Amino acid sequence: MERHALDAPTQQYYKRHAARLAECYGGAEEGIAAWFDRAFTRGPSVLDIGAGAGRDLHLLRQAGWDARGVEPCRELIDEALRRYPELEGLLWEDCLPELSTLPDCEYENLLCAAVLTHVPEVHLFPSLIHLRRMLVDWGRVLVSTPTDRRGNPKAGRDGTGRFYNGVSPRQLKTLFGKAGFQCLEEKVEPDSLGRKDRYWSTQLYSKIDRQGHVQP
Repeated sequence: MERHALDAPTQQYYKRHAARLAECYGGAEEGIAAWFDRAFTRGPSVLDIGAGAGRDLHLLRQAGWDARGVEPCRELIDEALRRYPELEGLLWEDCLPELSTLPDCEYENLLCAAVLTHVPEVHLFPSLIHLRRMLVDWGRVLVSTPTDRRGNPKAGRDGTGRFYNGVSPRQLKTLFGKAGFQCLEEKVEPDSLGRKDRYWSTQLYSKIDRQGHVQP
């Protein structure tokens, strides 16, 4: 059986609250979507890993990207298809770290919004290795993780039972470097839902090719 990077309480939270979360996420302001134009070249493929209720996947396709998504929670997929019927056949179940349904060297761009924060540290580096194998040379990964105003990571379990690994943006950059990526840009920004205690660290990475180069 494939390993699942989300622990059971975190999985159960998303299963039980899928409809409410879909409504909440659908009402968000621009958020990480503000990065799409500068992170991804228009037209090439994008895979949304942990696509949730489909908001970002819907926005990507509306803007012209060849976007698809994977999501470990069947209930969130059902909500995504209810809200965005055009995603039928473009969103399916799969999970970190292995992402076993996905072939090597298939995508130009990957999106991991509010996903890696839930991955226990033991599975985090293997997850990055699998992200790398799915990318073409010079492919890009856009990542967001929750922090406070100063960029300190969210850690432990919150009041809902969800697990946060506490890996800081600096630690994440180090892990990405060891996995064969270079950070191109990073920034800490306010929460798009207006939560005063929540900020987001957004980082853009490029896959380093076999000759040690990144896309110019």
